[in-house]
Amino acid sequence: DFNALLVRFHDLAEAAVPDPAHPGATDLARELDQVSVRDWTNQHARTARIREFFPPILDTLLCKTADEISMLYYLFYARAGDSLKRLMDIKNGAQERKFKGGSAGISDGLAA
Repeated sequence: DFNALLVRFHDLAEAAVPDPAHPGATDLARELDQVSVRDWTNQHARTARIREFFPPILDTLLCKTADEISMLYYLFYARAGDSLKRLMDIKNGAQERKFKGGSAGISDGLAA
């Protein structure tokens, strides 16, 4: 079910946001801007387990809850970052260069 949801998400991202430079250019994009990630997930995930598992990915990537972010923004974010899978990946992905305690710790350490 998770892979099916990722495929659906990827296909929807390409359809709704064909050009990340203009994320609200399609009718579908404007429609999805009115839908939260949680609502979309609740409608499209096949199992309760995936409905519970998918939204926290957003918490990790954007530090916002699935209720706070529109589906359009999440699709745009995924398209701008190549794909949701790439954003979730650690090796050669967006999560590869995270720092424990945040990257501000580097400058704080240098200033000390």
